[in-house]
Amino acid sequence: MTITGEDQQSSSLYVKLDESKAQTRFVTVEKASDPDALDIRCRLSVVSMHDELSYIALSYVWGDPTVTESIFVNDIPLSVTTNLASALRNLRERYKEEQISFWIDAICINQKDLDERGGQVKMMGDIYSRAERVIAWLGKADADSSKLFALLNAETGNVDMNRNWTEIEQSREAIKNLFNRPYWVRMWTQQEGILACNLLFVCGTESTPGENIRKFIRVCLYLRNNTHRERQLGLDPNATWHLHHALNAVLNCSMIIFRDSFRPSRPALTFIQLLELADQCDSGDPRDKLYALGGIDRNHELGIEPDYKKDVPKVYAEFIQQVVKKHSCLALNGSNGIGAKPINQERIPGLPSWAPDFTRRSRNLCDRFQPWNTPVDCKPETDFSTDGLTLTAKGLVIDQVNGYELEEVTDFDRRKWWALVCRDGQELTYPTGIPRIQAYFRTLIFAKPEAGHGDNDDDEFFQLAVGFMLSMMPKRKEDPRPSPKFEEFYRMLTEQFDATEEQIGEILTKYGWHVNVFIQMTGALDHLTEACIKASGLQGIADMSEQTFLEGFCGPESDPHHLKWVRRFDVPQDGMELHLKFGSHINMHLTHDAFFTTLKGYMGLGPRGVQQGDLVCVLFGCQQPLVLRPVEDYYLVVGSCYVNGISGESISRLKGSGAFKQQQFKIQ
Repeated sequence: MTITGEDQQSSSLYVKLDESKAQTRFVTVEKASDPDALDIRCRLSVVSMHDELSYIALSYVWGDPTVTESIFVNDIPLSVTTNLASALRNLRERYKEEQISFWIDAICINQKDLDERGGQVKMMGDIYSRAERVIAWLGKADADSSKLFALLNAETGNVDMNRNWTEIEQSREAIKNLFNRPYWVRMWTQQEGILACNLLFVCGTESTPGENIRKFIRVCLYLRNNTHRERQLGLDPNATWHLHHALNAVLNCSMIIFRDSFRPSRPALTFIQLLELADQCDSGDPRDKLYALGGIDRNHELGIEPDYKKDVPKVYAEFIQQVVKKHSCLALNGSNGIGAKPINQERIPGLPSWAPDFTRRSRNLCDRFQPWNTPVDCKPETDFSTDGLTLTAKGLVIDQVNGYELEEVTDFDRRKWWALVCRDGQELTYPTGIPRIQAYFRTLIFAKPEAGHGDNDDDEFFQLAVGFMLSMMPKRKEDPRPSPKFEEFYRMLTEQFDATEEQIGEILTKYGWHVNVFIQMTGALDHLTEACIKASGLQGIADMSEQTFLEGFCGPESDPHHLKWVRRFDVPQDGMELHLKFGSHINMHLTHDAFFTTLKGYMGLGPRGVQQGDLVCVLFGCQQPLVLRPVEDYYLVVGSCYVNGISGESISRLKGSGAFKQQQFKIQ
C-alpha cells in the first residue's frame, strides 16, 4: 500500500487514543487580528471523558467533501470542508475574548483510523450530552436571515392566529430557506441536537436558543394544520396555499420535536421511533444511518456496535437479525423492499429485499405514519441463512393483488381509484362486512380499526368523512355525473308525488350538503325510495335521521357491523371548510403511492412497485402487512402496505380465525 503525504501528516497529528480511559481530543482555535482572516490555526490535545471537562461541541454538516480548504492543526495542514472552515472562523470571532475548548468530529477524530472512528462514535452520545453548550452551525447568513432571527428571538410560543399569520406570511420565503437547509435532515445533527443540554443555533452572525426554535415550530405547525380555515379567517386562498407549502419545511425539524421526548422524565424513544428518524434523515456514510442513533438509544433498543470494517449490506441485514433477537419483532418497514424505491433511485447492490435500505427516504406512507401498526402479539418464526442473505419466515397469505392504480403527484384523482374499486359493483359488501364506500374512505385516511367506533379521534374521523362526501361533487366535465338511481328517485318525487325542487333540496340538505352530495353521487338511496313510496311522498323521509340518510355509508342499523354516525360538530352551510380539510389531509399523506385491490375485494395502499399477482401477507412478528412477489422458489419483499380490515388487527386474531392460509416464505 502506498503511503501518501497526507497519510503521513495524519499519523503525526493523531497519537493513538486509549479507549479504556475514554480518551478523545479537544481543539482550540487560535485568535486572529482580522475576523475574516483566511488562515485558521488550531491546537489539538488529548483528554479523558472520565475527568471533569469544560467544552463546547459543534454540530454542523460537513458539506461537499470534495470542496475543501486547508487549516493548520498543531502546525500540520489538515483539509476540512468549506462549511467547517466558515464555522471555525465564526467560533474564532464569537469567542475571541475566551480560551474555549471545542469538540469537532472532523478534527478531533482520526477519520482514516476505522477502529478509532468506531470507538469515538460510541462516545458521541456522552460527548454531546455533557457539553456546556452545543453550537448548531446552520451556515452562512442569507438576505433574509436577520429578519427571521429577529422574529425567532421575539417568539413567545403563544398562538395568536391573526398576529402569527401576518408575521409568518411575511417571512414565508425566509422560513422556507432556513428550514430547508441540509443541517435539519442530517443524521448526526439529529443526535447532537437532541442530546444538547444547551443548544444555540447560529447562522452567520445571528443566533437564537433552541427553545425559541421549538416555540416557533409549534406556532408554524399550528398554522400549517389550520390553513384549511382560510374562508373562516378571511384569508387569501392563493397566499394560504403558498404559506402551507412553505411551512412544510418545518417538518424537517425532527430533532426539535424529539428533544422534548428525550428528557429524563419522558419514556425513552422506541426502536420504531429511532427507525423513523433514520428513515427521514441523510448521512454521507450509509452505515451512519444506524450508528448515529447510538447516543439517543437510551435503552439500547437497537443493540448496534459501530464497525466501519463491515460493508453496508452486512450492517443493514445484521440490524434486522438483532431486532428479531432483541425484540422478537420482524422490523420490515417501507425502507425494505424492491418496490419502495423513489423514482430513479436504485437499492444498494447486494442488499436482500427484506433488509432496510436507509439510503433512500421512504416514499411509502406506511412507514411514515404508523397508527395502524399491527400489535406484535405473535412472535416471529424466522431463520436466517449462514451467509445472512436469505430470511425464512412464517406468516399468513391474505390475498392476491388483482388491480392497481398509481397516484400521480400532479394529477391526483381519487375517482380513478374509486372506478377501480367499483369495477365489480359498488354495492358489493367489503370482506369485513362494511359498505364498500366506507372501506374506500377508511383506506384513503389509513383509518385504525377502532376509528369512528368510540375512538378519541372520532371528531376528526367524522369531519374527514363529511369532507370526503363533499369531495365527490363534480368539478370538471369529465367527472362522474350523479347516479342514474338518484335521477329516478328525483323523477319519482316530482312526477308521482308532486314534490318541488325546493322541498327536495330542503330535506336532503337539512343536515348539510354532504348528505345531498353523497346520495346523488353514490345512488345509495333504495331505503329512501321505499320510505317515500310507503308514505306516498316526501313525508316518508322528512323526519329521517342523518344516520339513516347515510345508511349507504354507515350500513343498516340492523347490521352488527354498522357505523354509528356521531357528529358532535356543526357543518357549515356549504361545508367548504371540511371539504378543504379532507383535501389537505389527503394531499399531505398520499404521495407516490399505489392504490390496489385484491381478489377477495380488499383495498390497500402500498409502494409504487406493486404489480398484479403480488401477494399481500402478514408475517408473524411483523408490524405491518407486506406485499411479496413470487419469483421461482423464493419471494422478494415489494414493500409494506396498508390494507383496510387487516392493518392494525391482532396477528393472533387473524391467525386464529382460520380464514387465511399459513405458509413458510423463503425471502431473498
